[in-house]
Amino acid sequence: MCLFIETLRIEDGKVWHASLHDRRMNDTRRAFFGPVPDLHVCDYLRPEAYTARTRCRLTYARDVIRAVQDARKAAGLEISDRIALTLTVPADDVAKVEQFKDLIASETLATSFNVKEGGSELSVEVAKA
Repeated sequence: MCLFIETLRIEDGKVWHASLHDRRMNDTRRAFFGPVPDLHVCDYLRPEAYTARTRCRLTYARDVIRAVQDARKAAGLEISDRIALTLTVPADDVAKVEQFKDLIASETLATSFNVKEGGSELSVEVAKA
């Protein structure tokens, strides 16, 4: 699974240049996935826990989300349609998909999301919810 990575500086409980990171992350997401709701880096971090200067990497899935959006299009669904999503992934990738399950569901507007182990490559099933 390919990931986008955003490296952040956290110091004294604050993310430095959070709005810059938000813009850069959301611009990248829109360039690859089309119209998607904005995300904010601070929604995924607890910067107040860090008092010393800390470097943090925020990663977000690309290949899985792209595959879901392609399957949505192939099924004749609109980008704004809520979906029921089932992913069948190779055994080595199950933990990675589970780690990003909330992000994938949010990005793809999945109201239900099942992950199954199987096969040698990603398989996507979508249906209008």
